[in-house]
Amino acid sequence: MKLKPKTLLILTLMFLSMVTLEFLSGEFYFEKFFRLQKEKQLSNIDFITSQGGVNSQKLRSFQNTTNSLVLIVKDNEIININDFDYFSLETNEGQKIVLLNAFLNNLYSENKFYLTDKEHIKLIGVNILANRYYLPISIQGIDRVYEDYKFASMKNLETYTIKGNVSSTSYSGYLSPQSSNLVEFFSKFSELKKSNFQENLNPEIELIQKSIDGYHVFIYYSYQNLSSVFPTLRVYFYFKAIFLLLLTLVIGQLLDYFIINPIVYLSKVTERISKLNFKNDIVYHKNDEIGELYFKIDEMAYRLEDVIKLYRDEAEKNIIKKEELEEKIMSFMHEIKTPLSLIMGFTELMQDKYKDDEDFDIIISEAKRLLRLSEETLLLGKNIDVKDSLILKRFDIIPVIKLGLYIYQKELSEKKIIFNDEREIFVIGDREKIEQVIFNLLKNGYNYAKSEIVIDVEKIEDNKVSISISNDGNNISESELPKIWNKFYTTSNSYQRGLGLYIVSNILKAHNSKYGVINLKNSVKFYFTLQLDEKKSGV
Repeated sequence: MKLKPKTLLILTLMFLSMVTLEFLSGEFYFEKFFRLQKEKQLSNIDFITSQGGVNSQKLRSFQNTTNSLVLIVKDNEIININDFDYFSLETNEGQKIVLLNAFLNNLYSENKFYLTDKEHIKLIGVNILANRYYLPISIQGIDRVYEDYKFASMKNLETYTIKGNVSSTSYSGYLSPQSSNLVEFFSKFSELKKSNFQENLNPEIELIQKSIDGYHVFIYYSYQNLSSVFPTLRVYFYFKAIFLLLLTLVIGQLLDYFIINPIVYLSKVTERISKLNFKNDIVYHKNDEIGELYFKIDEMAYRLEDVIKLYRDEAEKNIIKKEELEEKIMSFMHEIKTPLSLIMGFTELMQDKYKDDEDFDIIISEAKRLLRLSEETLLLGKNIDVKDSLILKRFDIIPVIKLGLYIYQKELSEKKIIFNDEREIFVIGDREKIEQVIFNLLKNGYNYAKSEIVIDVEKIEDNKVSISISNDGNNISESELPKIWNKFYTTSNSYQRGLGLYIVSNILKAHNSKYGVINLKNSVKFYFTLQLDEKKSGV
């Protein structure tokens, strides 16, 4: 991926991660955090004294500070009843206490609510504790009716009808902001009606319950006030997301201008340099890491241009020297033909005189081979394909190898030669040129062998014969192995390869031979293949 798309992708992922984090923190973490903090604050109860009483002043302060409503029950009796608006009702079953806070806050009546002492009323209400404490739904006097329509619309509530006389009323003077929700609280919280009180109530109910020294404390708080803050927070998060998006775009543009564009331009400069175009048009001159990189590349381009110029000059000189050397070789090969012809003529005269001496045959054969070599060298100079001059015939390869060993017996006298193959192995090829191959490989072997030369001939697959000549000389560098067949190639250890192996490679290519050189553990092995003539072979 290119640098610019990659940077944009990173910035996009960073932006999405930040927005996602903001969303999750706003929707989940903060709300839960505030709720936990609120519950922690409400759980810090300090109005139950060590003597087992209730401190009314601390209770009022607690409710005001925490914005909550506290109900304290002990032995089926509401201890802090004076914190509520209520009236007592004398009935045939005893005294009933009717809590009015929620009723008054939810009363939908144009008439002002009032009760008179000893007034006979009919009450429809909900029992909240021990058949003694009730919440009113409807209060019917002699000439008026008060109803809590909100409470009356609630379903699945068990109601009671009670008749009696008002014996007393009480106005607490304490208006809790939570009292309007008290009805829903009592309708949901059935545990208040039981004699056994349990903690860890339904967390969806905004209620904390504690049991302290026989007191059962119910702290009701409204989460509505806290939740109302979150629409504003959400707007804040939305604006923050937009701000982050704009900030990401600005950062992207700055990165594009100050970092990406210079690097992209630098990439184009290096691409141009790789094509050997050293035009200096670098325009970045700031004193930072990128500017330093531009300076280094510019300096490298200057030096590289000088090196290439020097190399070209040297290459031109080498080409001239190579052409001069080839011209000298061609001239030598041309001039050597005359003395070789004279040597052959005098040798043939001597052979007629000393017919029993076989050495004259070898002299004549080698003189002819030198003449052929000179002719082939002259043909190579004229770029004439060796394949066009091949004379293919069947011949035994073993005598050719023995002839080479005989010719170079003096040079090989200090080496151990491992070869005693007496089979007849007939192959198809140009015998004189294969002689040239074997003689060159033998000469190469005694030049580099330390003490031993191994010659091996074996039949291989595809009806071919493999001939290998190994010497225990130093291994050739792996990087130089493919190059030793080149014309006038010289290895790093200054071994002069000259034209020998180059001529060998041309002859073997003309024979469609598989040839090569490999490094063994303690030797170097040259090998080539020839077509086997099975009809006349002993393999």
